[in-house]
Amino acid sequence: MFKTQILLCVLPIFLLSSCLQKFDNYGVVETIVSNPDHTAITVLVAENNAMSYQKNGGFVKTTYNTTYWLKQYETASGKLLRKKKLFTPDESNRLSIACYGRHENNIWMYIDGLTAFDINTLEEVTNEKKIAAANGVGKIIFPAGDRLITPDLVKARIHFISDNGEAYTLSLTDLVIHKKTEEQDASTVEKKVKRSFTKDNYGVRCDTFQNKMFAFAKNGNVAKELSPDHGELSETAYRMKLFKANYSIHKLGMHNSFTYDTMQEVATNTYLNPCFAADTYTGKIIHLLNPDGYIIIHQDVLGERSKALITRMDVNGKVIWEKQSGVSTKIETCSLQGKYLLISTNKDYMLSPFIGKDALCIIDTGNGHIIQPSLKD
Repeated sequence: MFKTQILLCVLPIFLLSSCLQKFDNYGVVETIVSNPDHTAITVLVAENNAMSYQKNGGFVKTTYNTTYWLKQYETASGKLLRKKKLFTPDESNRLSIACYGRHENNIWMYIDGLTAFDINTLEEVTNEKKIAAANGVGKIIFPAGDRLITPDLVKARIHFISDNGEAYTLSLTDLVIHKKTEEQDASTVEKKVKRSFTKDNYGVRCDTFQNKMFAFAKNGNVAKELSPDHGELSETAYRMKLFKANYSIHKLGMHNSFTYDTMQEVATNTYLNPCFAADTYTGKIIHLLNPDGYIIIHQDVLGERSKALITRMDVNGKVIWEKQSGVSTKIETCSLQGKYLLISTNKDYMLSPFIGKDALCIIDTGNGHIIQPSLKD
């Protein structure tokens, strides 16, 4: 009888545990920030504690509890230097969170309001309440949520529209709020729209460098039809070659028209879904010097098993180095900081964590050495 009672007590626990499954995953959220001398990088990491359980005869439901961290790694080694917990699920509800980048020694973020952290200590420096008080205005001047905020840290400013429709600019050099009387800069708005709606903005297939046009295309005739002004990084099922040509520019109203001359195949190598890497932070194509050339991002195979190949190539098509990254081309952030190329992406082409990208890569552009810091540290 005693054994039967034990069995009856243990059986429900066993059945319950067999229906539950716990797992954790980690993802980099938005921008990767480098300190001024590029010896360390800081990322916003979402830690997802997930629990899946079966109900209604097989339907699987998963619940997530997410903790956000600022984590700083040594660039040369990928070693974790320090981390700071920003908030946990049991704290107040959060509207949104974003990492905008760095101005001088401050990391600018949105954590239910504009907030700046010291890049050396990861301690909070200022926030919306302090900024509003210093400007003699109420905190309500800032919008609720980050939808109406357009960061432009390259130009040391953050644009925002208050809830009453008035447009302002926060100068990051002196933290003074200026009322805007003109429309937001078209380039800034365009950059935010592109960031929001374009999933593959980490490179292009046509570019100009050293008074030459360079293009990846199936053949020379296709290359002649490309324009450095625009182009989609769409996946193709055929391999491409690299071409270059002399070019001239003709102004047509508000647009430029390109004319190519002496289009030539640069090398015999072919590449699968290649692109010239672009810096998603500045919006510019990455041009390397000594030797002059590009970082090429391409794939080893097609489909869900594909992995990214990273190649450094000079302007004559010579491969300086080529590395198998071990991660996919589902890249969100690609940025050149000093001599290091920083990439956040999915490990697998078809899978990603609930929030963010689960792979962080630090690539030394001098020798192609790749480090993947541990996001769970």
